[in-house]
Amino acid sequence: MVCGLLMLLAASCQQPDKTTDPAPESGTPTELGQPMGAAVSKSIGPAGGTIALPDGKLTLVFPAGALSRETTISIQPIENKAPGGTGLAYRFGPDGAQFAKPVQLTWRYRPEDLAGTAPEALGIAFQGSDRVWMGTTNVTVDKNARTLTASLPHFSDWSIYEQYFMTPTEAALAPGETVQLDVFYQPGRREANPDRPDPDDLITPLVEARKMDRSQVKNWRVNGQDLGSRFDENSGALTVLNEGASATYRAPNKVPATPYNPVAVSVELVMKGGPQIQFVTNLTIAAANELTVGSRKIQTPTVTLTVAEPILSVLMTELAQDAPLANQVYLSAGVGKFTGTGTYSTDDHDFNSIVAGTSDGTSYTDMYVDQFGVRHDTHAKITVTEYNRAKKIIRGRISGSLKHFDDHTYEVKTIQVDGVFRAAMP
Repeated sequence: MVCGLLMLLAASCQQPDKTTDPAPESGTPTELGQPMGAAVSKSIGPAGGTIALPDGKLTLVFPAGALSRETTISIQPIENKAPGGTGLAYRFGPDGAQFAKPVQLTWRYRPEDLAGTAPEALGIAFQGSDRVWMGTTNVTVDKNARTLTASLPHFSDWSIYEQYFMTPTEAALAPGETVQLDVFYQPGRREANPDRPDPDDLITPLVEARKMDRSQVKNWRVNGQDLGSRFDENSGALTVLNEGASATYRAPNKVPATPYNPVAVSVELVMKGGPQIQFVTNLTIAAANELTVGSRKIQTPTVTLTVAEPILSVLMTELAQDAPLANQVYLSAGVGKFTGTGTYSTDDHDFNSIVAGTSDGTSYTDMYVDQFGVRHDTHAKITVTEYNRAKKIIRGRISGSLKHFDDHTYEVKTIQVDGVFRAAMP
């Protein structure tokens, strides 16, 4: 039986109306997370005490009598390896420590932790000695304070995870582009024994998420509207698929105005009792390719990509791909040590460069040498926000300030460039 580790304000465990998959017998082991920052520590004794991260994201409260002697308590941020895990995980020390009274953990979640999910759909899990993550059901959600609170009988690696969620959590689309949205759940297996209130009984092993049935979700909406089969010029269209809890969204044919952009696609879980749970994915509609060089703006430039790692070349032109660069607007960028998504600055002139041209034949570069032999650098950058090898897609932006130096008059001209691109790799 699919039992939600859905952390509702009520203590009971709510379930979707229909289950689709038999519960697994065991969880999915994962490797241990590596440290992701400095640990904090504090000595706490039998009288009890509190330890918290400097940013207030996580707090542990030890009641009087939880510890029998002075103990150094530590919190180490680590990689989150939990199935469905969100944000960082944390390693509490001493590892394996047991307590005479449960320690209260309060985890303050961020808005970004809720991308594609909801507060009620978050749970807290720990990793056992067998490397399997176990989700706890004794959790309270305070939506106003944005906290999850749980009682810990022992120390281990702990994480926030998503019991239900929608993918993608967010995306950027070009006009007319489509994307499929899917709703998943964490199958798990409830091991609660009503005759034994021991918190260790209120656990379920975490496994890889599985897609929900179409009947387990309802009320697909786009910007709050039920579009049905209608195509809206500002919101686009949404088609609910027959297989699974899935829908295909199609972006409008032009970039919508700000009130409609980003587009919010939402769906609700079908639950037996309890509050309604709604997931939202925000989709930003932007021109796939757009080029601005000085005062000239080209709405649909031609984009040519060359990828031969570690080299990336991007050429954006006003005219067709085979047209000569002279007397047309263009923007060219090269990265000599391309490693994927990230920002590549022309401050590193040995490997990165940007050149632009205008329709009068003037070229602008990220550096020039004046009449005295002095080199002058400008600041520009290439930012790659998507590098999808499987789909052979690269998305990014070329932006900054370039200069032209006239060898005869010694005049220096400055121009601003901005090129947004999303194109297929050869």
